[in-house]
Amino acid sequence: REPGADALPCSAGEAISNFRDDVEQVEEAISWSVDLFCMIVFASVSASILLSIDARLTLFAFLPLVVVVSLAQLAAGRLRKLRAASRAATAKVTGAIHEMFGSVQAIQVATAEERILRRFEELNERRKKHMLRDNLLSSLLESVFAQTVNIGTGIILLLSAQSMSDGSFTVGDFALFIYYLGFVTDFIQNMGRFLNFYRQSSVSQ
Repeated sequence: REPGADALPCSAGEAISNFRDDVEQVEEAISWSVDLFCMIVFASVSASILLSIDARLTLFAFLPLVVVVSLAQLAAGRLRKLRAASRAATAKVTGAIHEMFGSVQAIQVATAEERILRRFEELNERRKKHMLRDNLLSSLLESVFAQTVNIGTGIILLLSAQSMSDGSFTVGDFALFIYYLGFVTDFIQNMGRFLNFYRQSSVSQ
């Protein structure tokens, strides 16, 4: 009468993939949400301090956030599609392992070892391709996010140098601005990573 007595609604391979990979992915997404909340608090306080120092430079500091969020939104569909494909391929591999271990005698009687191994290699090759595509897009987006933030920081440094030359921006202001700018740039970069992770977690969910 309890749910645990019901048969699995999917193959053994999918069940293993769900319990091993998907549960961890969803748990990580919840953990990242807590981290992101703390980063938002830090970034908000830092932004208020930066605004009190120089409002124009602070606005430039948040420009990369617009780029990062836009890129994450554009890549959302592709991220979900690739993650679903890699999860399905993993489920097929683990399912094949389960079937092979459950049918050892039948395989030996039919002398099908070579055919089974060839099939297993094909499944692994497909999984490798899907996993590579999934990881490549995630890594590429993370790299773009990081470089967007770095370019934005470089522009801010150039603008602050101009302000320092005309005396409107002191060395003390500059030191304080750079210190608190780190909290803002970390938040922007991690926001992009979290949006990617969140899209992938929707597949696991």
